[in-house]
Amino acid sequence: MIHIREIHKSFRRQAVLRGVSLQILPGEITALIGKNGCGKSTLVQAIAGLIPIDAGSVLIDEVPIGTRYHAVLRRVGFVFDQPIFVEGFSALNYLNFVGMLYGLEKKASQHRAMELVKFFDLPTDRKKIADYSKGMKKKVSLAGALVHKPAYLILDEPFDGMDEESVFKAGGMIRHLVKEGTGVLLVSHQNHLIQKLAEKVAKLEEGKIMNVQSVQSWQLAQELLLRDHLLGE
Repeated sequence: MIHIREIHKSFRRQAVLRGVSLQILPGEITALIGKNGCGKSTLVQAIAGLIPIDAGSVLIDEVPIGTRYHAVLRRVGFVFDQPIFVEGFSALNYLNFVGMLYGLEKKASQHRAMELVKFFDLPTDRKKIADYSKGMKKKVSLAGALVHKPAYLILDEPFDGMDEESVFKAGGMIRHLVKEGTGVLLVSHQNHLIQKLAEKVAKLEEGKIMNVQSVQSWQLAQELLLRDHLLGE
């Protein structure tokens, strides 16, 4: 389990996260929703240890990320809203590089990289990532999160820019991994994908998790809001 406990984060005295607490359980997808600028991507960066937090903690399988940072985070795969690449690499070279960073042996890393390149229909030539389309870059980012077969996935808008077929294929892979026990935090503004993929929905508002509910309850609430809007109530 990833346990996020009372995280606080401010930028220039402007509070963005005001005591966020959330659990990401194995074998389950929790969707994180909220308005633009509410702090979703900040929370993802805090979980990854990319930014210092003012207070609170993140525990991965009961181990705080600050105590054994690299060992603990090897259990997690990340897709960030603004992907981080070595853009001079091809997809194959980049994924092989990521696999070795995560501790895979050379042959295992090469095999896994080719496996993911083929699955996501990425170029197998030397074409640089810098020359890829937005959707292709997102597929590289998702493949990079999967290369070491992590126990948890933290995905910030992982399907943004992908074509419909790629979204269907990637979503199917993620659901398969969840059935095998992977825990997922999915940040998305695409309601139809949340309905298809998630078990739970957590709403981030005013720097806090306001509620966590089943996807069925959330979907019903969305339908009632739409009905009221159409009726002018």
